[in-house]
Amino acid sequence: MQIIVNGEPWALPSGVPLGGLDYRSLMEQVALAMRDSGLLITHVRVNGEDVTGRDLNAIDGLGKPQSLELGVHRPEELVAESLKVTAEMVAPLRRDLATCADQLRIGDEATATLVLFRIIDNFELLKSGVTQMGRILTRYLPGELAVVITGFSGTFEPLLDEVISAQENRDLILLADLLEYELSEGLESWAVAIEPLIETLSKVTVE
Repeated sequence: MQIIVNGEPWALPSGVPLGGLDYRSLMEQVALAMRDSGLLITHVRVNGEDVTGRDLNAIDGLGKPQSLELGVHRPEELVAESLKVTAEMVAPLRRDLATCADQLRIGDEATATLVLFRIIDNFELLKSGVTQMGRILTRYLPGELAVVITGFSGTFEPLLDEVISAQENRDLILLADLLEYELSEGLESWAVAIEPLIETLSKVTVE
């Protein structure tokens, strides 16, 4: 039985036998050891098959594990990397907001609607990622950082509700103003706010 963590051989703490362990029992032992080390498991492969996120009962059907490969990160590293990805989404999203507002003002409602759907989808992606980051921070690094990150939904959800309402009522001028002056500027301010957090997280150590 071989355990690989981040590409390197790894062994469970001494005294824990591997022989005969099924997948569920093995993962319980590994997860406990990782948690004690302040690490989060982000990817799992059993016998060469990617089983990340799959139900344990289904995975048990793979039989006795011959090899286990894990990807692990420290919580602060995981959040910092996710924040970088989030920050990279801001510029193209703001371009879409400007494009949509321009199309609304010249009366091209069809094009504006297509762009608006993309905007809403991307905001949902941002919200999902930020929510997950907030949960990690709240659990492992509670405090001001978690509050700033989780404040994303509270800031933008009411604005998105206004956007959807304006679109449904076909109030195109209001919709354009909301996109350009509320959502876009709010998104820029939030992006500026998370820049120092990335640097701060890179210096944090979880006890």
